Formats: sequence, C-alpha cells, structure tokens
Amino acid sequence: MKITLPKTAVAFFLAIWIILPWIAGIMAGQSTFGSLMAFGAYLLVVSFPVLPLQCSLLFLLRGAGIISLFAVLGFSVTFGSVSFFIYAVLCAFLQAVAELRGSYLRLPVALGVLAYFLSVGQIPEQGVTFCSAAFTAGTFWGVLPAALLLPRNNKPPVVQPVDIHQPPVKRFTVVMMLTALVDSILATLMTASSHPCWLPAAGLRVMKPERSATLS
Repeated sequence: MKITLPKTAVAFFLAIWIILPWIAGIMAGQSTFGSLMAFGAYLLVVSFPVLPLQCSLLFLLRGAGIISLFAVLGFSVTFGSVSFFIYAVLCAFLQAVAELRGSYLRLPVALGVLAYFLSVGQIPEQGVTFCSAAFTAGTFWGVLPAALLLPRNNKPPVVQPVDIHQPPVKRFTVVMMLTALVDSILATLMTASSHPCWLPAAGLRVMKPERSATLS
C-alpha cells in the first residue's frame, strides 16, 4: 500500500485523537483514566484497517462492544484463579472461530482477546468499575473518527462457514486453546514479571489457520 500525504495526515489526526484522553487526563489529574481510554481507542481504531461501504458504523460499534467486553472480563478475574484459565481457553476458542470465519470482526475479536490478557491483574487502586468504565469509554471514543476517516472497501469480506466437526477446524481450535492454557500456566510461574500475561497474549496473536501465515 502506497503511503501518501493525505493518508499520513489521516494517521496523524487519528493518533492525536487517540491520545487526547490521556493528555486531558494528565491535565485533570486523572492520568490513569485517560491512559485506559487511550488504550481502548487505540485497539478499536487499529482493529479496522478498512471498513465496509455499508453499515460501517454498525461494525465499529460492534467492534467497540466486543473489545470492551473482553477487557472488562480481564479486569474482573483474578490472575491465576480457575476462572482466569477458563476464560483464557474460551477466549482462544472465540479467536480461533473468528480467524476461520474471516469478516470485518476478525481483528476486533483478536485484539479483544489481547485486551483480556493485558487487563488481568492490572487493577489500580480505583478498582474494577473504574477501569472498565475508562476502557469502554475509550473504545467508543474511537468510533467517530474511525467512521469518518478510515478507508472503505467496496468488496465484501469472504466469510467462511465454520464447521467445528471438520478435522482442520477442530485441530486449529484445539491448538489455540492449548496454547492459551499452557501459556497462561507458564505466566502464573513468572513471578518476577510485572506483566506475565504478555506470554499468552503474544502466543495467540501469532497463531493463524495457515501454517505459512503463522510462521511468517
């Protein structure tokens, strides 16, 4: 994709829009709220390299809801608890299905899973409700500029039907779930790390249905 001056200007404006809550939060003495908003907005915007010509706002709103839901789930669980592992495996399953299906919501689901892992165990003194509200506000903060400025694709995405009983589908989903479980277990053993959930987050981000895509 050729980089042009108009595209660079749009990217610069989106970057400024994303960090505005953080700047405002610092000025107002609420830097934590602002940084969480900025992170949510960032994940929403980068989830959509292009938007469909039809119903683009609806896709953005659905993407914001998906990413926020995963993040709130992460804020709500205790690192190393049984629910942490259960949700990790469930997140991996949902990401696997989204990867196999395609569609414009593939990246929102993948980055929502990323948000889940990066939210676990990262609760400041303000609490879960504070973090959930800030992050969710951020994802929806990113909707308007994304709807106005992101490029449109006039070709509908190729959405593949997913039959969980097909051997290739079953194999990929099982590998994804095992990756999440094993990496999550290893993360609980990394007591010296301040953010061990980067391990399962990174592991799932590189997994693709095609072996060549995963290795690249």
